Amino acid sequence: MAARNEIVTRDVEKDPVQTRILARYSTIAERVASRVVGSAAADIERQVNDAGESALGDVIADAQLAATSAAAAGGARISFTNIGGIRSELVFPGWASGTAERSVTFGRLFAVQPFGNTFTIMTVSGTTLKRALEQQFESTDVSPAKSLQVSEGFTYSYALHGPPGRVDASSIRLNGRPIAHVDRVSISVISFLASGGDGFTAFLQGTNRVVGMKDIDALVE
Repeated sequence: MAARNEIVTRDVEKDPVQTRILARYSTIAERVASRVVGSAAADIERQVNDAGESALGDVIADAQLAATSAAAAGGARISFTNIGGIRSELVFPGWASGTAERSVTFGRLFAVQPFGNTFTIMTVSGTTLKRALEQQFESTDVSPAKSLQVSEGFTYSYALHGPPGRVDASSIRLNGRPIAHVDRVSISVISFLASGGDGFTAFLQGTNRVVGMKDIDALVE
């Protein structure tokens, strides 16, 4: 077996057939991307704070919960998304001078969530939920960079640099009510996490799975 390196350069003529195809679909895509779907009152950044929480992560998780909380949509009580799936942020230069463009287009939101994940609504035990939270800290580089973004009403506390078992089980609560090990709760996660992505294999234990809408559609709504 032999290999030969082929040097790829950019000093060749564009292929005319491909150029026509790209031009045609770029025009079609631009009509979709430029559609205004909302407005912003401030920048919404994806940067996490020291606790691992992101303003944009909060918005996305809340949008996910809104899309999956109805009984007909799966009845989720808590929603999780991964910070790595948030690929851009909603930042609008010019706030200070009053010249910021407040419109939010579909294209801006698609840049935030470009992967086309669908939601998976599932039932998990309190034990499984705690295990998923612990898996945020199982990489060799323990930092908020792997933190799950969670929906409003779900809270817990942890010791970032403590030994394994960093999450305080008694602190895991929904709207102030403790979630015990034996409790069963309906959650929604993006399909990437539902399949164990980013090392969150605890979500593989979820039962009664229901497939929901796409994440980008929920964010637009």
